[in-house]
Amino acid sequence: MGESISKFIKEKSKKEYIYAFAFAFILGLAIHAYKLLNYLPNHDSMYNFYADQNILGSGRWLLSIACGFSSYFDLPWVTGLLSLVFIALTSVAVVKLFNIKNGFVIFLSAGILVAFPSTTEILCFGFTADGYFLSMLLAALAAVALTYIQKPVARILLSAALLCCSCGIYQAYVSFFLVLAICYFIGKVLGSAWTVSDCLKYMLYAVVSLVIALVAYYAIWKVCLACQDVAAVSYQGIDRVGSLNIGVLVKAVKTMLTSLAILLVEKNIFKHGISLYAVINCLFLAVGTATLITAVVRGRVFRSVARIAMIVLALIAIPFAVFIWLYTSPDVLYALRMEHSAAIVFIGIVVLCDKTFSPRTSTILSTLPILMIFNLAVQANIAYYYLNFEYERSYYEAHEILNEIEDIAYRDPQHQSYKVAIIGSRHKEAALDDTETTNTAFMYTQMIEKSLLLDGTHARNFLENVLYCDLNFANAQETADIEASEEFREMPTWPCKGSVRLIDDVITVRFGEEN
Repeated sequence: MGESISKFIKEKSKKEYIYAFAFAFILGLAIHAYKLLNYLPNHDSMYNFYADQNILGSGRWLLSIACGFSSYFDLPWVTGLLSLVFIALTSVAVVKLFNIKNGFVIFLSAGILVAFPSTTEILCFGFTADGYFLSMLLAALAAVALTYIQKPVARILLSAALLCCSCGIYQAYVSFFLVLAICYFIGKVLGSAWTVSDCLKYMLYAVVSLVIALVAYYAIWKVCLACQDVAAVSYQGIDRVGSLNIGVLVKAVKTMLTSLAILLVEKNIFKHGISLYAVINCLFLAVGTATLITAVVRGRVFRSVARIAMIVLALIAIPFAVFIWLYTSPDVLYALRMEHSAAIVFIGIVVLCDKTFSPRTSTILSTLPILMIFNLAVQANIAYYYLNFEYERSYYEAHEILNEIEDIAYRDPQHQSYKVAIIGSRHKEAALDDTETTNTAFMYTQMIEKSLLLDGTHARNFLENVLYCDLNFANAQETADIEASEEFREMPTWPCKGSVRLIDDVITVRFGEEN
């Protein structure tokens, strides 16, 4: 027994695994320290100062448990460290899956994974980031189980169980599993150790695991909905899964191609010009294509029509795997945080270069991933800088609003009886426009506004949870009555003079026209 345990520990402590964990964790600290060491909220943070993440209606029946390890408070350092641990363990799983032995390649792979834009965007949702990255780890482990467990039934069931749990936390990481499996499949097709039959059998196992996982996920979700008497919500089209037709599928393909282009080149290059980010990505893919062709020629893979066909089909399948959820519901909208699987493609290129070219050539080509990691690190910190700017501006604005409220309240000795209502929306004026985004990281503008006080709810949450104000807010009916009044309609909008006024014993703050 003791010997088997010792053997197990030794096996799991191979230096490449230690390198993978250490590189990912240390690089993660270096790149994302700005976010981990500061409170840099985004718009969704206003609802999540303390939240149990029980969003069963969105299909994430395991998210609350996954986020519970760090408590349900929005604690940047705690959730950030846990996030880095899960990313680092995912890096270990990737090294295991692709059997990476070269320490420098491990470093590059870990760097790409931890610096990828999806990592940055998820960390901006710090209150749930640790749960999401646990989902990524489980998806990676599902791919490892699918590959290295010998018994077919065991490998399928364990892989499906891990993937089911990953999906129960955050559905988007199903694509992470798929892209890992596809890239591993391509590597085996290029090699000679596996026959065509072995390759096809592997993908069959992957598909069966995926189907079992999704069926189990859906069944568990439905049971949870019934037990808690909760209905599916419309967010991301989860309530319309399966509502597909030819028109929806055609639209999904168009959306996929557009989203893929944005992921690769960041923005409208015809309007804003080509960025370093776009140049690096395009060169990376060009190198990947050249490397793949070289591997096909050197390995004489072109002699097998079946192998060539499998490679072509696998390459075509990759974007569909990355954006798989577009093909499940007509209302799915993709964001960067859902595209983490694309990082595996770049890692796969690095691994393939190492296995195809001489050490000297591989070293020369490594300048691309190094530039990528550095550039993504800079962009991540630009995003964090703007989040900090947004927070500080919001803090100042909240104080100004509070001063106006108190100025009206304290004119009357009965001020404690007054209620407060903040009505309207500032979404349009708070959004970054094209002129402003030329100086930011374009990819992250969905998370960044000029102010966190976007509407009455955001402002109220900010006042209560950041400034710790104990205000007596008007109820829904009182707010509606004020909004319908002539006096309210004649009010200017914040921050103009007169935008804070007493109406029917309610201190009213008017934001924009939209509510």
